Parts: sequence; C-alpha cells; structure tokens
Amino acid sequence: MAIAHEATMTMRPLFAAAGVCAGVLSFGVAEASLVASEDGETVYDTVNDVTWVANANLAQTKSFGVSGINPDGSMSWTTAQEWIAAMNAANYLGSSHWSLPAAKLPDDTCSQMPKAAKRTATSAP
Repeated sequence: MAIAHEATMTMRPLFAAAGVCAGVLSFGVAEASLVASEDGETVYDTVNDVTWVANANLAQTKSFGVSGINPDGSMSWTTAQEWIAAMNAANYLGSSHWSLPAAKLPDDTCSQMPKAAKRTATSAP
C-alpha cells in the first residue's frame, strides 16, 4: 500500500517505495527522482511532489488500531480509508496529511473496488 507524506532507510524499503511509486504512475515512463529522508522512514518523489512512506508494507506491522487488516497488510478499500484516517489522527511521523494515491475508477486491477465504482462499472454502456 502506498501512502503519501516524510523520515532511516534500508535498501529494501527504498526499493519497495520505488516499486510502489512506479506502479502508481499510469503513464509510460516514470522519471521520478526519489530522495530518502535522513531517518529512512519516507521517500520524496520530486516529479510528483509527494512524500511516500518508505515501508510499502507498513500496514502489516502498524494497524493504528484499525481492525480488518489481513496479516499480510492487505485490506479492503473501506478499511484502507479508515487506516489512513487513523494514521492522520495519530499524526504519524509528524504529519496529519497522509492520503491514498489517486487511481482511475473503476480500476480493473484492483480486487476490492468501492461500491460506488462497482455501480459505475456495471452501469456503463
């Protein structure tokens, strides 16, 4: 799960964040310059002007008190929204402006779409 916003970095989380950033971009070639924070908790994307959590599997180890998160960190869309809200309420890494990356709805690659997107997808001509 990619979460945007700033913090010691090991190479594994950096690669995970880079992979997440590349996967979120919907156009052909990603030319982002990724800058790790001094403490390694975040990565700044200079092209999209957004800061990502370096640990792409953060939900696997930090629930922020939200239930419905699977042991592997996966969750439904609704749970993801609750998780981000809890992350902001906790002022995680000194920020209360975390958000989920934007995605075109409906996103055919997503296994758990919001109900509104399912209605749109099934009602389209």
